[in-house]
Amino acid sequence: MRSVLVITCCLLVIGGCSGKATRHDDDSRWHFHTTPDKWEDARVFHRPFDKSWSERVVFTKIPIETIDAQKVYSPNKAYWFLVTGTNCATRSQCDAEVTIFNERDYLLQLKISEMKYYPPKVAWINEKLVHVPVWFGIRLGVDQIIDVEKEEIIYQEMIDSGVIAFQQWQRSKTK
Repeated sequence: MRSVLVITCCLLVIGGCSGKATRHDDDSRWHFHTTPDKWEDARVFHRPFDKSWSERVVFTKIPIETIDAQKVYSPNKAYWFLVTGTNCATRSQCDAEVTIFNERDYLLQLKISEMKYYPPKVAWINEKLVHVPVWFGIRLGVDQIIDVEKEEIIYQEMIDSGVIAFQQWQRSKTK
């Protein structure tokens, strides 16, 4: 029984690494730059954004309001962002909002729903770009960059934790 499980896991990893879809849609393929057998350690890897996740990451404009909370200012102190609803440690699922001020008469807001345990770690890249990686669990997330002046998401890809793939490749080498 154990050998059937090991063979099945190896076939799944090899199938995923060869570019064959691991789910039914063509956009959900494993895209490794190099296969896990060449890795020194587990790593995060990226693949094209899966549009089925669009309803969990929604970018909109909202009316401006007075906000009395911890704001994180851009390097030039012209813009700020605020992350709310991140008390994920006490619940198995939570929602968060990244609210951004960009010197307009409205605010930009990235609503993130159905995260599991991991609040987003939002950070300024430079004076106008905000990096927002979001993990929906221990293995899958969305990596995105918002241009606050253009008021749009300029980069968005799926992020996968390669821990399981790396461990499976390591185990297959020892058998």
